[in-house]
Amino acid sequence: MADVDTLRGLLERVKQATGPDRRLDGDIQEWSEAPFLLILPDHVRWNGAGTPPPWSGSLDAALALAEGMLPEKLGVVSFGRGAWQRVDFVGADGVELHAVARTGPLAVLAIILKALIAQAEASA
Repeated sequence: MADVDTLRGLLERVKQATGPDRRLDGDIQEWSEAPFLLILPDHVRWNGAGTPPPWSGSLDAALALAEGMLPEKLGVVSFGRGAWQRVDFVGADGVELHAVARTGPLAVLAIILKALIAQAEASA
């Protein structure tokens, strides 16, 4: 897992992104070290090898990553409408996080990063 500064840097990149970004996807894969098997649309299985899924371009992939990275914290997710998407997240521990981004997948990635930053800061 990446350190808090790396997570904050990725969060800033996610906030600035305007759509899918394969370089960002690769960097997300690098820090996530996703050790779990993902079942993506069309029953595509991905086990961490090769080209990463389109984390920043697929809502299914972003939500699968959230479930894998935050299994004990995944809670309510809601999306806004319009040019910006908002995700509201309530963890099992009652912690509420909110993120706004250009797309639904980017907003989910922002929530993952915010949750991991909060978790790291709470353990420090």
